[in-house]
Order: sequence, then structure tokens, then C-alpha cells
Amino acid sequence: MKRMMFLVCFALLVTAGVAFAAGPGQAEFDKWARGVKISGYSYGGVEQTDPGVFMAGWMNPKGNVLGVHLNPISSFKSYQQVVNRKKPEAFTYKGASALYSDATGFGLIAIKYQNSGKVLVISQMGESKGLSKAELIKLLDVMKPEKLLN
Repeated sequence: MKRMMFLVCFALLVTAGVAFAAGPGQAEFDKWARGVKISGYSYGGVEQTDPGVFMAGWMNPKGNVLGVHLNPISSFKSYQQVVNRKKPEAFTYKGASALYSDATGFGLIAIKYQNSGKVLVISQMGESKGLSKAELIKLLDVMKPEKLLN
């Protein structure tokens, strides 16, 4: 009986630990995104693009879209690949490993949040010229993703 009780308690502890390490889900991501106010942009909502992958979008009157994707941490490796003969630039954003790339013509930053097991990716589409690393970092500073992912 004691052994059975121990196994049940252990299973509950492991399950709770896995759920905690899974990071935020769609509801938490949507709540965070709704709270983000970006000057000149309106929030469009969150959708699940793949299992465990969520995207939030903001659009301005010109039709330019800012997208923020929340991916499993295993996806970070895919952002390290060379695209159009350009290797992403590695840097640190508020203590987290990050990459910047403009290889596709649009700026993109991927940030690896080890504690939550997630990768947050910000990118923009529709601009005639892609946003620079500095411009995307300014947007991240406004969004404060660390409130969601740390």
C-alpha cells in the first residue's frame, strides 16, 4: 500500500513538473498579447498554426504586419541555419540566447527562453524595407516577452 501511494505521488509530481516546464499555452499567450500596445498597430488575435505553436499579429493601416510566434524550444536550431548564404547573427537579449536574420528580406529575431521551454520569434511583413535588428529590439522592449516566458 505504501509503495502504491509512493508511485501515485511520484506520478503526480512528474506530471505537474512536465506541465510547468511546458511553458504558456494559447490562453496565456493571448492574454499577454492583448496587453501589448504598439503605437500605430492594432491587435488581431492569436491562432494556433501547428500543435503547440501559436502566432499573434498586429497590423497597421498600411497593411504592415508584426507577427510573434511562440514555438517549442526544439525549433531554435532551425533558426540557426544559413539562408540565402547569410548566417544569422547571434546575440543575447536580456540574458537569453537570440538570433537576428534578414536573409529573406524581412527582419526576424528568435529568442530562446530556456526556463519556459519556448522560442519567441518576432518578424514583420509588408514593409518595403525590412526592420533592422535595433528596430525589432525596440518592439521587443515594448512587448516585454520576459513577463510571459521567464
